[in-house]
Amino acid sequence: MGIFKYFVKEKKTAVDSPIIETEKHEQKLNDIIAKREDYNTIERENKMIHTANNNVTIFDKAKMFFEPIYGLDEIKENLYISMESEEQINILLFGEPATAKTLFMNCIKEKKKNVLYIDFSTGTTGAGLISLLKNNQKAEYILIDEIDKAKKNDMNVILGLLANGSVDKDLKGSHIHFKMKAKIIGTCNSTKNLSKPFLSRMQVYHLPEYTDEQYLDVVCNCLEYKLGLAASVLIAKTLLAHDLKNVRLAISIGKMLPRGLTQYEITRVINNYLKHSLIDEEIDYN
Repeated sequence: MGIFKYFVKEKKTAVDSPIIETEKHEQKLNDIIAKREDYNTIERENKMIHTANNNVTIFDKAKMFFEPIYGLDEIKENLYISMESEEQINILLFGEPATAKTLFMNCIKEKKKNVLYIDFSTGTTGAGLISLLKNNQKAEYILIDEIDKAKKNDMNVILGLLANGSVDKDLKGSHIHFKMKAKIIGTCNSTKNLSKPFLSRMQVYHLPEYTDEQYLDVVCNCLEYKLGLAASVLIAKTLLAHDLKNVRLAISIGKMLPRGLTQYEITRVINNYLKHSLIDEEIDYN
């Protein structure tokens, strides 16, 4: 059942949800921590064995390349293999907010050379996109965040790149033409606004929402180095108790907390947020 079998979700109000200090609760929390520490030990030993034996497969390399990301091993493997291929393989990652899409992009930006990053949520359009491409013609990877927000003219430029690597555009009385040999890796929250010609040129991978157990492990993986395991588990469990399976929110709260706070103090900070936040209102992520 995994390390999360001890957690029972109980929805509470923002002002009445401090963790009850009981011996039973402490034992369950200790069990979760022990299992997490065992898992970390096994992972470290496996890496040492692979390194010592020089028996590193391409699948091992994929997991090491995307090490900051919890789970999703099959997607890690195929994305890594596509990046290493000599062929033009283009990838689209789609899923709900906070499902590791941006983490995949960050890993590629940090570890690969000749990377061009474009974020359409910032409003890059028209001449701005063509200028970016023209000034980065040697880019080997074009990362496009929130590609579903691209305007029609921008999408036509991207379709040209996907078809034959060409950029052809009449702009301000002059014709612009150049070619690029770059792999396109995009992300989006939904594919409903993307055309069939575009989708047919991409390998599309869906990143599912985390289970409760996976959510706990993701939060711990992101915050354990700063706050310790017990505090990280507490943040994840408290948010889950309010049906808030939001990794970004957990990380944001974790970053603002100093190390060494008590359970009561951590829970109080979270309750302060829950009491005055917009969690009861629908937020449009698109």
